[in-house]
Amino acid sequence: MPPQTPQTPATKAITAQMRDEIEAMPDWLRRPIGKASELSEVQKIIKQRQIHTICEEGRCPNRGECYAQKTATFLLMGQTCTRACAFCQVDKGHSPMPLDPEEPQKVAEAVRLLGLRYAVLTSVARDDLPDGGAGWFAKTIAQIRLLNPDTQIEVLTPDFWGGAPVPTPNGIGRGDAPVSTPNGIGRGGAPVPAPNGTW
Repeated sequence: MPPQTPQTPATKAITAQMRDEIEAMPDWLRRPIGKASELSEVQKIIKQRQIHTICEEGRCPNRGECYAQKTATFLLMGQTCTRACAFCQVDKGHSPMPLDPEEPQKVAEAVRLLGLRYAVLTSVARDDLPDGGAGWFAKTIAQIRLLNPDTQIEVLTPDFWGGAPVPTPNGIGRGDAPVSTPNGIGRGGAPVPAPNGTW
């Protein structure tokens, strides 16, 4: 181990000032990350069932806070997305894994084991599936409701677009449709369809 350089009075003053600034931060900025036992319990439930969370796959810096509260946002349909949005940390690829037919049941069991009263579901984009994965959300929601009838469910869905033109019935607007931009690029470099539905 190399010898440590002795601190000068100026270095000590800077260190003390930095310590004071850190201690003066508001509580909402200095959040505890939770107990290791609580974090590992959530991770254990997720890993044993081989399911995914956006917390892990998206490398969320706040996952410790969520895990400490025994919650997570479940990531459906695997961990590989068929899109390449620059703002997202999820793995990208044109050949995602086949769907795990037991995933809806596994997610419902995890919700039960965590004792969740409020579950959040999201997914990777699966342009390789005919319905973009919409049916998979329906199956997972049905399983959660079967095992956890009192649990509320929030879904954060992809657009289920899949590259095919999307018909819009007359008089009905699509509130979930991405807004077209002159250069065809949305938030963080995500591709956005043109008004005629083409990319």
